Amino acid sequence: MLLRCLLCMYVFCARTSGTLSDGEREPVCQEIIQNEVAAMPEKIIYPIQPYFVLSSAAYYKKLSGLPAVSHFYRFTGNQNSGQCFAVPDGAVDIIFKCSKDAPSAEICGTVKQSEDAGFSDSTTYFGVRLLPGILENLGGASMKELMNHRYSLEEVLGTHGLAGEIADLDSFEDQIQLFTKVFSEKAGTSDNGSHRVASAVLHEIYENDGVIRVSELEQKLHYSRRHLVRSFEETTGLDIKSFSTYIRFQSVLKQLNEGRFKSLSEAAAAGGYFDQNHFQKDFKRFANITPGAYVKLLEDMKYQDKLIIL
Repeated sequence: MLLRCLLCMYVFCARTSGTLSDGEREPVCQEIIQNEVAAMPEKIIYPIQPYFVLSSAAYYKKLSGLPAVSHFYRFTGNQNSGQCFAVPDGAVDIIFKCSKDAPSAEICGTVKQSEDAGFSDSTTYFGVRLLPGILENLGGASMKELMNHRYSLEEVLGTHGLAGEIADLDSFEDQIQLFTKVFSEKAGTSDNGSHRVASAVLHEIYENDGVIRVSELEQKLHYSRRHLVRSFEETTGLDIKSFSTYIRFQSVLKQLNEGRFKSLSEAAAAGGYFDQNHFQKDFKRFANITPGAYVKLLEDMKYQDKLIIL
């Protein structure tokens, strides 16, 4: 503990005096970051897309053993359940349209506000949601290129014929096994300096449910603002402020889905909002409706009954 305190003091003094660059601080800060991350509880706010659940009769979800994958999911579109929106989550989805006649697969980066997901009625979809900050690129595309865009999976990963093979499988488990085999061969995690810094930033954002400022991250991780921002964006494709805002929204969304709040004022406070109008405005921009209307929709559409976790 004493050594750690001395290291922190050394970095702080050197940084404020301007005698130590980001590159020169690297060895010292890496030890501090490793200690910080090791001391933190494992907390991840797994990205969710509630409208995918609400727009189906049944939404099957299975957690993954792959480090880069949050979970797998499968559902059949149902227009009678209303329009399906994608909401900001900071993640990347790989979505297979399991049409026997015209199967396809897309890589979809997080949206910046609610957008029509574009699912077809009575069509089954198999999806893979990737965790932010694990992969720096997918095939020929960086995470930054993927954000707020959709690309053909075949073009990005060179997986010729995979969409048809996935569509031909009737079993959710078989689809998971096939994708896992192909994905393990195509994708790899990174462990460079930027990735380690970004991982430490992710830990802090998750630990604080997205309610944290870049200035606080500077103080905790002992890197300059520029270095933190650059490392995080290189790894996740997003700037720290936007990602933190998405995680704050996702944290509130998850707790609303689980009925944890007694009031919307409590939900706003949990999201770090001290102004109800700001909370309402942000929520509507991200979820397409107000928090009150969203809670009613969850009840009317029986969200929890539709979500089947395997």
